[in-house]
Amino acid sequence: MQVPVEQTFAKLLERRFADGGDGRPVEVVNAGCSGYGTDNALLFFYRHEGRKYRPDLVVLAFNPGNDILE
Repeated sequence: MQVPVEQTFAKLLERRFADGGDGRPVEVVNAGCSGYGTDNALLFFYRHEGRKYRPDLVVLAFNPGNDILE
């Protein structure tokens, strides 16, 4: 589904964190990949790529309709 970039999940989350934060800049990195399950997300994005960003917080969003079974 195509949405304007300012209405993507990552941008909305970034704005939400910034609004309730302590004034420090907040950057949300969308590392989602279509077809990846939660196991692939852990193995590739966090263990190999994500840790390069040295995140303060990692949020895993998933669809309970099919991601739990996979």
